[in-house]
Amino acid sequence: MGLTEGHIKTKKNKTEKNKSTKNGKANGSVETAAIQTAVRQRTLRQDVSESGVGLHSGVPVTMVLRAAPVDHGIVFRRTDVDADGDIAARWDRVADTRLCSVIANDAGVTVGTVEHLMAALAGCGIDNALIELDGPEVPAMDGSSEPFVQMVRDAGVIDQDM
Repeated sequence: MGLTEGHIKTKKNKTEKNKSTKNGKANGSVETAAIQTAVRQRTLRQDVSESGVGLHSGVPVTMVLRAAPVDHGIVFRRTDVDADGDIAARWDRVADTRLCSVIANDAGVTVGTVEHLMAALAGCGIDNALIELDGPEVPAMDGSSEPFVQMVRDAGVIDQDM
């Protein structure tokens, strides 16, 4: 197999990149600025809320999706608890997966049934959001991700410079 023009350009770009770095760090603001411009994060344009009932708890809950700053990530905030109610939506925060996905923080505060909302946020390209809940789980809505996608559409999405 011969090298195509694409292979040659890729090899050349890697070589040029190696020359422009020292100890793995970029030499110059032009290269750094280009990377920051190419990689943007997204959040919501405005707050949006919905109310419903938790599928497993049967508890009425109001959920507010709020914009969040760059590198905030997706964070759930339980407003109905006195303890630290913030829970980062990360793989290492999964506490249970029986019947639904439950995440927890170090204080033992949990949020359940996060999977459809998380799928909607990922599908809409949302990197940063604060999700406030006044109950123990995300409202079930119609059982799909569609109502959450519609919430994101209603809120609008903005690109964030890094």
